[in-house]
Amino acid sequence: MMGEYKSGLASVGSVAGVVFPAVVLVVVFLTAACSAMPRGPQEPEALDDAAIVERYEAYLERHPFQAESDPIYFRLALLHLETGSSVYDLGKARTRLWQLAARPQGPYSEGAERILRLLAELDQLRGETSLKARSLEQAAADAAEWSEAARLAESQASAKRASADQLAQELAALRGRLGRLSRENSAQREQIERLSQELEALKRIDVQQMH
Repeated sequence: MMGEYKSGLASVGSVAGVVFPAVVLVVVFLTAACSAMPRGPQEPEALDDAAIVERYEAYLERHPFQAESDPIYFRLALLHLETGSSVYDLGKARTRLWQLAARPQGPYSEGAERILRLLAELDQLRGETSLKARSLEQAAADAAEWSEAARLAESQASAKRASADQLAQELAALRGRLGRLSRENSAQREQIERLSQELEALKRIDVQQMH
């Protein structure tokens, strides 16, 4: 079971792909200390983590704050630190570790303090990671907003270009119509001028006939 405890502790030491060197020291310490620790309350190996925690808690109620209870406090802390376990509870793990660290002469005080420092570093890293994640989410939201604004601007520009093209076509058609009207007007002026000349000729003929 201690192999599982150590692997669980090592998994706590990595966040976002960062592994802390302190984990190696803590695991070495645990290997040496746990090899000599008494089992405390005897339990069948088939018991699950929840049943083991229940037995350890009952044992500590009968033997609180005694030197021989330190291994049980430590085992409880490790059980509560094991991610994926039904008894995973970071708050309870910290409480057990603080109880051990409060007894500086105890054999598990140094290990408990190291794990507490590691957990504090992990908390700080999680906070920084969460802050960066929120910043990335905000940047992504801003980028999406800018992209939508650019799309709308392009759509409006396309609509304006289409409107401008339509206006250009209408203007060209109007110019063509004006050209035709101008040509027709010129033809009409020429016809009027010709008729005027013919009228003047007729007038001169009439005058000559009268004399």
